[in-house]
Amino acid sequence: MTEQFNFDVYLGYAGYALVGAFVDSVIVTGLLLLLGMLVSPNWGAGARRVVLIVPLAVVTIWAVAGQVYFVFRESPPSWMEWILVRMPYHQTEAMIVLWVLVISSTIFPIYFILRGNRLKTWILAFTDRLGVLAGFYLVLDGLALIWVIFRLATGEA
Repeated sequence: MTEQFNFDVYLGYAGYALVGAFVDSVIVTGLLLLLGMLVSPNWGAGARRVVLIVPLAVVTIWAVAGQVYFVFRESPPSWMEWILVRMPYHQTEAMIVLWVLVISSTIFPIYFILRGNRLKTWILAFTDRLGVLAGFYLVLDGLALIWVIFRLATGEA
């Protein structure tokens, strides 16, 4: 049952994880490109970037918030359990509340960021810096893909 772990096994695990994350990144990039076609070309490049970046950040925050309880092995707050227990009896109302919450958490930040020039400038500068990190991440993903293909070709997977 116990397998001898060496550096090759750890690289294999990391490679598969990075390739899985790369597939997620490709899907998100494709969705952002499709959403980018819906944004008016009359807006400036900065406004278009903000309109695409803020919903991605909000969805990321929602995803992280949804996993916090599983990562730290804690139970949700009692008020959330109370709502979830009663949800099967009031599904329509619960779905309406959830949709309003998700849409408002996306629309309001975009509105306030586009109104405030300082915050918009800060977000655009942050995403420019984040682009360098994303480039490094893509290099690591490429190396992981090569490593996984090599392992599959040699039969070590």
